[in-house]
Amino acid sequence: MVIETQDEVQARIETLLSQKGFITHCFDTSAAGIEALTTFSGTTPYALVISSYAMPEMKGDEILLKAREISPATMRILMAETDDIETLANAINAAQIHSCLTLPFEDNELVSQAENCCVQFQTTLKLQNLKRTTQRQNKQLFQIAGNFKKQEAADLASMEERKKQIRILESKLQAGKGAVNPDRIPSLKEILETKEIEFSSQGFGAEFIKIKDQCKQILETSLSRHSVTLSPLYYRDIIYRSGQEKQYPALVEKLLPMGRMLVHQSNAAGMNLFGKNFKLYLDNHFQLTFSPDRVKAFIKIKKKEKRIQDLTFIKYFLFWHNVTYGVIDDGAIKDWLSSASENTPPFQVAHGLYPVFSEDAVIKYQFPINFRHAGKVNEDGSINFRDRGEIPFAPKNTFMAAKIYPKQGRPGIDIMGNEIPVKDPVDITFEAGPGTRLSEDGNKIYAQIEGQPHVDAMGKITVCPELIIKGDLGFETGDILFEGNVIVDGTVKQGFKVKGASLTAREIEGAEIDLTGDLDVSLGIVDAELINVKGFVQAKFIHNSKINAFGDLIVQKEIMDSCIRLSGACINTSGVIIASEISANMGVDAGNIGTDSSGPSKLTVGVDEHTNLLVAKVDAKKKIHFEAADQLKKEISDLEKEDSNLHGIIAKFAYVQDKAQLDLKKIDQKIGGLKASGNMAAFQKVTQAAKQLREEASQAEKEINDGFERQDALVLEISQKQARIKQFKDLNKELSDEKKRLLEFTARKKPLPQVKIAKKIKSGTRIFGPNSSIHFHKSDSRCKIMEIKKNPEETGSLAMYEMKITNY
Repeated sequence: MVIETQDEVQARIETLLSQKGFITHCFDTSAAGIEALTTFSGTTPYALVISSYAMPEMKGDEILLKAREISPATMRILMAETDDIETLANAINAAQIHSCLTLPFEDNELVSQAENCCVQFQTTLKLQNLKRTTQRQNKQLFQIAGNFKKQEAADLASMEERKKQIRILESKLQAGKGAVNPDRIPSLKEILETKEIEFSSQGFGAEFIKIKDQCKQILETSLSRHSVTLSPLYYRDIIYRSGQEKQYPALVEKLLPMGRMLVHQSNAAGMNLFGKNFKLYLDNHFQLTFSPDRVKAFIKIKKKEKRIQDLTFIKYFLFWHNVTYGVIDDGAIKDWLSSASENTPPFQVAHGLYPVFSEDAVIKYQFPINFRHAGKVNEDGSINFRDRGEIPFAPKNTFMAAKIYPKQGRPGIDIMGNEIPVKDPVDITFEAGPGTRLSEDGNKIYAQIEGQPHVDAMGKITVCPELIIKGDLGFETGDILFEGNVIVDGTVKQGFKVKGASLTAREIEGAEIDLTGDLDVSLGIVDAELINVKGFVQAKFIHNSKINAFGDLIVQKEIMDSCIRLSGACINTSGVIIASEISANMGVDAGNIGTDSSGPSKLTVGVDEHTNLLVAKVDAKKKIHFEAADQLKKEISDLEKEDSNLHGIIAKFAYVQDKAQLDLKKIDQKIGGLKASGNMAAFQKVTQAAKQLREEASQAEKEINDGFERQDALVLEISQKQARIKQFKDLNKELSDEKKRLLEFTARKKPLPQVKIAKKIKSGTRIFGPNSSIHFHKSDSRCKIMEIKKNPEETGSLAMYEMKITNY
């Protein structure tokens, strides 16, 4: 609809829109346009009303406002001159006009705005239709939901009854499984399952290999009845045994032509191709050599003879020597044969596939990982806590370390077609500990707080804050459990415990220490019940203490009456070891061992007893978990047997209930007739029988329900035990990871079975290595004791070791 007083403007608009396929009605007064809009009899209202603002009776905005009231969905465009912008803006807002066309307008602008408005109109109509459809469907769904709700109670009751019947039928089925049909032939799957063999081609193949000799004996016995002998068929036989064509058509099709050609050419040369002499003949004329890794094969003319310098004979010569992989193409062999002689260098005739070796995982640290001290040790053994030396410090969000993951290699293939194996790559534990965070991709670790970076023996990276305790660690402080470095400028008193990253203290008296980092003591460690350290231990002296450490133990003076296990070395170069038991994987470096008045010491070197003990503890825990899981499995098996027995009981009482109900139906049919006949004696007898049957049915119902309740309790108990089994499996997985980290650690360093004596070693001292030992019956001085392997010429094929003493 176009409302415009000027005829030429009307005509122009109508022409432009008609060319675009619009049906256009034009009116020169506002009243005529509004009336037409009100009385329009089409199936849909006008899509668009275009009105001029300067109309004589009613302004354009008023016309469009009226049009909106009559037909809200109809789009509205106002045509106006731009002299009074404010008046025009107010008009547009009042009538909620969709678009405004300024006069004079451009043809394409008019068409574009009209098309956009019509598209929007169609969209509005669709939305209205969709809304009406949705409302109607919602009403229908509400009615359907009401009907479902009415039926729900009846359905639930019916479902419960059906569930009960299903459970009774399942019990009857389970109870009847004990019966075996002697005429039924068991399936292969059932046979394998009874033998606890996986039902797969691999499982069947492995079992077949176990009984192949029995299968062969059965075949031979069966064939012997028909005078048939079972003979083996070798690969080379296929080349010239034409009788095998039917059995091996595809293989014979490839190999037979070559075989016939060889037979023909050998006969022409006056030789027996398949005789032993022919192989020797070829070996006398050709020489085959291999590279050390057998990836390359070279052929050379030993004795030139034109009649056998032929591609076919070369192929057979290679085949005879098992050179089957990577043989070069026939054209290259022919070119070589055409000019080869005794003086021609060896020709590479085959090339296998070189292996690609695996690459182990690597961790690149962005901080020094061999830092040992938490303070500078003075000459008198005290520690200057202010002079911290080159202590690394990590600000928050610092990049700490990155892991380069292992790369799996690829096996090679030698010229005989054999696989050249490659070792699997070695992975390394990469774990973010306290004070750090792991990147989303799991490849990088960043500092989460500021502090001292540290990596423990198990590969865990931490950033440790510091806790400084002025004075002694005792009753005033209590035990210290701190995820960081602890500095005590006094003594750690007896009976107290410190657990943290690293510990620096003046002295330790009878305390229990558990650290993921290092232990630095400026004076001594006395009567310590147990010290577990994943880093290094440094002290002035050690008396009557137990120390376990992954790193080195550095002691300035004496080690007395102590038991020490180290994955590192025991360094006591200027001190003395007295009546102690020390195990050090990386050897012992001592000043003196023993005194004239002390008991003997026992030293074990080159053996990581510390890590081995931890691994043994992990294995013991795993064993306990395995045994507990096995016990739970047995209990589950017993519960499943009880459940199976319950199926039989439920089936039994279901039968009693069914029979009672059938008998009651028969009695109900008789009762009416007996009562009508007046035979009261028979009526009372039948009535009493009916009462008894109802009691039996009721008792059977109770037994069935009790069986169902017990079955439900069994299901709950079994699920709880299965959950506990899963917990044990998860715990064992964590223990397996811990064991893996321990073995990774101990594999990083090659053991050093060595004891160095700077001054004197007393008689009675015993030294043990991985494979040998020595007992000093007299004192010695300034020497090195090291386990060595004896010369094979002396021991033959046996590997024998001895402790060798070398004096300086």
